[in-house]
Amino acid sequence: MEGESKGGYFPSWHTTFAESLVSNPKFAAMMQEKINMKVDTAAIDQEIANYEKQLRQSYSIKSKLMEEIDSLDPDDRHYIKRKADLDDRLY
Repeated sequence: MEGESKGGYFPSWHTTFAESLVSNPKFAAMMQEKINMKVDTAAIDQEIANYEKQLRQSYSIKSKLMEEIDSLDPDDRHYIKRKADLDDRLY
């Protein structure tokens, strides 16, 4: 077909355009600059640290609530209400 390259996948105008783009020194310099660019991840690292801190706090609270539940006296007349309250806070 007319307009196709010999490989049949890209039209010849596409191949010609790509070749002219790659051979352009400005394009090559721009691509090299993009490749060498460093990404500042400080904000993301700080966000991850904050989430890790929250996770540690949640584990600590969970552990304390489980200890409280385990230490409840089943003979206490308010046992059911206290346990229900702690269970709600736990889950």
